[in-house]
Amino acid sequence: AAAAAAAAAREGSASIHQMRSLQQAQAPYWLAPVQTGPREPQWLAPAKQGACRTAGGNQGSYIEKWGVTESKCGEECVTTYSHECVAWEFTEVKPKQWVCELHKDPVKSVYPIPTSRCYIIFAHKSSFGGALS
Repeated sequence: AAAAAAAAAREGSASIHQMRSLQQAQAPYWLAPVQTGPREPQWLAPAKQGACRTAGGNQGSYIEKWGVTESKCGEECVTTYSHECVAWEFTEVKPKQWVCELHKDPVKSVYPIPTSRCYIIFAHKSSFGGALS
């Protein structure tokens, strides 16, 4: 299809839109167009105030990322790590020093830490033992 688009472009018979459509049809999945419109939220809102905790009040296993904004932390959880991320935690350690935790184990509760917020992914909300409202 990409060769057809190139040939059509040389002949001048294809529009830019047609060429892009043909190229996108052949693009590998990782180059697929990014959705830019509104979409359903992927996690419970508002966040639970405090740090995410598994059964027994443990931290569980998670991927730690420093310097990631709160919104980027959430996006990482539902896109890059969607196959293993069940919740994500954002903590502002001090001004402009942030840590993002992408949790792999079911979150049962939150530990009260004023500078931390725990977001539960919708698909895993049944594991949360705390109040969801």
